[in-house]
Amino acid sequence: MNFSERIKLWQGGEAGFYQWVNDIQPRILTRSNRYEPFVPTARQRKFIRNVLAVDKKSGLFKHSISMNVEPRRHGKSTVFSLIVLWLFTSRMNFTVQLLGSTEDHCRRTQFAALKRIINNSPLLSVLIPENNQFMYTIMFHELQNQIQFSASNTASAFGDKINLLWVSDLHSFVELGPFNALQAALLDSEDSLIFVDSNVDSTDGPVHSLEKEATNDKQMFCQSTSYRDFDHFAKEAPAWIDRDKAARLEKTTLPADFKRDVLGQRSDAKNGLFSAEIIEQCRDSYRVPVADVDALAKGRAYKIGAGLDRAKSLIAGPRGDFTVWSVVMKVATQGGEPEYYLLNQHRFLINAAKSIKAVILEDHKRYKLDNVILENYETADIHAWMLENQIPCELISPHDTNQQASFPEMYRTMKEGRFHFSKDLEIFESELSTFSYTRRQNGSYAFGHSGVKFHDDTVYSVNWALFSLRKEVLNLFEIDTIQCDCRGGNRHMCFMMGGGLELHCKGRCVAYGQVEEMWRQYRLFNEESEIRIPEFFHSFLRVTGAVIYQSA
Repeated sequence: MNFSERIKLWQGGEAGFYQWVNDIQPRILTRSNRYEPFVPTARQRKFIRNVLAVDKKSGLFKHSISMNVEPRRHGKSTVFSLIVLWLFTSRMNFTVQLLGSTEDHCRRTQFAALKRIINNSPLLSVLIPENNQFMYTIMFHELQNQIQFSASNTASAFGDKINLLWVSDLHSFVELGPFNALQAALLDSEDSLIFVDSNVDSTDGPVHSLEKEATNDKQMFCQSTSYRDFDHFAKEAPAWIDRDKAARLEKTTLPADFKRDVLGQRSDAKNGLFSAEIIEQCRDSYRVPVADVDALAKGRAYKIGAGLDRAKSLIAGPRGDFTVWSVVMKVATQGGEPEYYLLNQHRFLINAAKSIKAVILEDHKRYKLDNVILENYETADIHAWMLENQIPCELISPHDTNQQASFPEMYRTMKEGRFHFSKDLEIFESELSTFSYTRRQNGSYAFGHSGVKFHDDTVYSVNWALFSLRKEVLNLFEIDTIQCDCRGGNRHMCFMMGGGLELHCKGRCVAYGQVEEMWRQYRLFNEESEIRIPEFFHSFLRVTGAVIYQSA
């Protein structure tokens, strides 16, 4: 059977697609990091059946717009990639337009993914050799077809006549101009299609609006996947998703991110960061300012940090901000992550440098501060004074990068019950309850009070105090036993055997895997650190058991 005869079997809808899959045997990247023939799951089969449903009278696809709204790593783009390649190799004069949130995003998640499937599938690589794959296009000359993408802006979205528009990760689009403009390029193509894969977005966002529209428009199909909670996710999510890694995300990401990316739950654009339950579990009965730090630490190692959030106005009031100074203690725990205690907090009615310096000096004498963060706003005189008085300090700009790094960690610390504050600090407790985070269009977050009548100064001050201790490592990482099965003559060069190098046998070494995971945990809270694994091992890790090896 020649290609012309074979291509006739690939026409139509679902049946033609599966005939193509059976003939071509397209390879997809699996969890084992190998390219293996595509075998659809039951859920994928159901989705494909709806996307490729054909009207019996007209012979055209029933759904001109098909959406797949699912959490991350559920195979959304994989299914669309295969359908795109099927249409690309079975229709004539067919143009596919790819659209991502940015040009780089489109190249990585759509264009490169298609090329990898082609080049790792023996029969596809014959039909579409590498010399037909270019920087922005993939050509199939036999049928005069092409897959293309361009800069993700409105200016580049005009002029083309296309048959299929595949939009990826619509929830992350900063603006919808390119998407709207490219839809017009489908108007004069019979049986044209739009594919959209996305995570959920915020309530009434563009993805949510399309989902609601699909309930009333028979030419639109939308599959949405969400989970009630993590237990539901662990039971029902695709088998290739690592449950343990997903569980860790719940600890390290903001609630809205975890709900969107893992559970597929939609949230409002603005969300309260600290729930009543979190605040309640952090309330403690000790009094502030804490006079006896050693009694609170109970013999454990600790470090003291502080943060200053300085107001713009000289005198605080109902609408004006307060300058706030906060002192926290970071305490080592047995085999776990450190705890934090808010030792003192002072709100300044008069924003005067003399008053601020007096309070800082008093707390330095009381606690011996290990580090202080000053917001880089009207603090040059205080910074110089602290250096003169040998009080360790650093200036921090409250820009997005530092806020994105610090507030999620503050949230995680409080959620896990590792942060304690005195019930005497009623204003701090009140500001926690009205502190929110708002998701911007570019995916980043803005942190602050939930309304103009509320304040957030005490929360920011505590956040900087916690962030001031980010580099302080209190407890050593421990590994039980190192068992080496390397019989090579270079074993002594391994950093775990007294040397300073990572050897090629590390890939099969159990101990190396444990050390690498501890190093990753360390780097998670010390992102600016460039420490290598051997240096980390010698500086922060202690072997509590035996070092076992075989003779060469």
